[in-house]
Amino acid sequence: MTTYELELSRSLPTLAGLLADIRSGDMALRLRAVDQATLVGATAIVPLGDILGGDDPAAAKSALEALRRVAHHAARPGAASERRKAATELVKLLGAARPRRVRAEALYLLGHVGLDADVAAMARVMKEPGLAPDARMALTRMPGKAARAALTAAG
Repeated sequence: MTTYELELSRSLPTLAGLLADIRSGDMALRLRAVDQATLVGATAIVPLGDILGGDDPAAAKSALEALRRVAHHAARPGAASERRKAATELVKLLGAARPRRVRAEALYLLGHVGLDADVAAMARVMKEPGLAPDARMALTRMPGKAARAALTAAG
């Protein structure tokens, strides 16, 4: 490892550090965490979803922004592997035990980064009255035959 690589690895945020900063009451730390969330990547998605669904409104707002940045960054051109990881993690946030807010946000982001492999999970959520509009909108955003077929099957 070169000296530059060593210094870079020391300055990269860790998942634990990112989450601690978002949970802290310090606005400067929260802003830094949001700015650096893309450096942590898709592994932060589920823990950020946990904070988003928590009781601290300020931490939830920061987690929401960090979650959005991670997902949209993963959807950039040339990042197919990151996109797949992000979509896989977002599907985990669709679980029925999670708060509606978290599930709706996961659907929204899946509409931007989701792939054909994620359509079945999104279609299952479309059967829930409280989330059906969110799931439909997300599927509408997705290109491809799988999303179109799920929307057609739902009627």
